[in-house]
Amino acid sequence: MYKKFIALLAILSICNLLTAQIEKPVSWQFSVSKPNAKAGETVDLIFKGNIKKGWHFFSNNYFIDPGPTPFTAAFTKSADYELIGTPKAIGDLKKYDDIFEGDVKYFEKTILFHQKVKLLANNAKISGTYDGQACTDNDGVCVQIFGPFTFTFDSKAAEIPTKIEEKKTAIIDSSLLKSYQKPVLQNLDQDSTKLKGSFDGANLKNNTSQSSPAGGGGGLFSFFIQAFLGGLIA
Repeated sequence: MYKKFIALLAILSICNLLTAQIEKPVSWQFSVSKPNAKAGETVDLIFKGNIKKGWHFFSNNYFIDPGPTPFTAAFTKSADYELIGTPKAIGDLKKYDDIFEGDVKYFEKTILFHQKVKLLANNAKISGTYDGQACTDNDGVCVQIFGPFTFTFDSKAAEIPTKIEEKKTAIIDSSLLKSYQKPVLQNLDQDSTKLKGSFDGANLKNNTSQSSPAGGGGGLFSFFIQAFLGGLIA
């Protein structure tokens, strides 16, 4: 009877593990901080995972032995890059775990790790495998989360240019300018002639009006003398 009970528990555990694997409690996205980085630049490799509701994923900066499997990343050796440190957890939480009897670090909803690398070649390619553990919040069923990752760089990709507004200069056709100059100058000459004539007429009128009051009687008398002498001569 006891052996049958143990066998039943084993079968149930296997079923739970298979169900957990089918559900895929974590989906991953791999990206880089600068896709067109060149040799000599330091960049971040970004591991981002979305956790299914009702699950949590363990981080990597805690020490419990035995304990849950911490997140690790194994990188394939390459002359394209060199690692700087280890994956850094961003925004993980801390709690006391009754099952493992110690403090653990974990993620809810979103997983985020950054790994710094220095590129040693253009168009670098970085690959490897990750490993970790996720558990359900209610019944404590845990599964291993593992798989491959790849990061690529396109050093020849053009960066988005900064938009510079160029000042536009108006260009005037010289032939059009000459065609407009002649009538304008003619109009100016005509206007200046009219203006001169009006000034001359005004000066003549002013001179006449100024001379009349001073010698008005003398002018009329000489006119009669000249007319009388003309009659005698005739």
